[in-house]
Amino acid sequence: MRSRMLPILPWMGILIFSTSCALLFPDRTAPKSKDYDVTPPSAPWHKLEVGSDPNSVDAMKADHAYENPETGAIISVNSICRKYSGNSLETLTDSLVRGIADRELVERKEREMAGTKAMESLYTGSVDKVPLRIRTVVLTKNDCTFDFVYVAIPKRDVDQGAAFDSFLLSFRTE
Repeated sequence: MRSRMLPILPWMGILIFSTSCALLFPDRTAPKSKDYDVTPPSAPWHKLEVGSDPNSVDAMKADHAYENPETGAIISVNSICRKYSGNSLETLTDSLVRGIADRELVERKEREMAGTKAMESLYTGSVDKVPLRIRTVVLTKNDCTFDFVYVAIPKRDVDQGAAFDSFLLSFRTE
């Protein structure tokens, strides 16, 4: 079954394959973290290609991205490593959703992930008049920033992001 979200994927490059740090520091060759692990979501989720070169170090591309073909929801994580610039988690988070029209912050809260403070945010908005729900979690650890993003069409988001919650819980750093 082909996802209805697929025609929207070109714009999702703005959201999924861009990172907060990459937008603030447009050095596309900044290194990615190799010192973390996540467990891919289970079926029906499947891995999305994030570039033609699997060894790419393009900081603008997600490290891992997955789609649920039944709902069109997307889960992604991206890392970018450099000395932490002093930008707040709020600033880093806000830069993730700059391209979303009619964006509204619904909720923002601090949480802990992998032993460090993270910022979780929930937004609503739209792209090409398609309503979206976007959850982001941003954290910095070991001079790397990690951006986790969940994008769903609200009326098709039957599990309310349960796979994203499991994905977040699976995050481990060395």
